[in-house]
Amino acid sequence: MIYGPLLYIKWRDSNSYLENVWRDIDDYKPRILINETVGWLASETKDAITLVSSKTIKKEGYSSGRRGCGDITILKKAIIKRTLIRMNLP
Repeated sequence: MIYGPLLYIKWRDSNSYLENVWRDIDDYKPRILINETVGWLASETKDAITLVSSKTIKKEGYSSGRRGCGDITILKKAIIKRTLIRMNLP
C-alpha cells in the first residue's frame, strides 16, 4: 500500500547575524540559507504549505484519525524544489 503525500522540499530561508554587536553597515551582506525538509503534507494554500514530521495512521480514541505533530510552514515563493516521495509499506 502507498501512503502519502510525503514530500521533499528544498527551500530558501532568511538568515541573520546572531551576535548582538555593533558593526559597520558595510559589513552586512545578504545571507540566505538553503534548507531541505521532508514531511507529510498537512495543509496547502495558494501561498504556503504546512508539513508535519509525524502523523497518525489509525483512529484510537480521538475524534478523527488525522493527527500530526512537528509542523513547519513554508512559503511557496521560497520553494526551490518539491518532490513527492512514494513509499511501499506492508
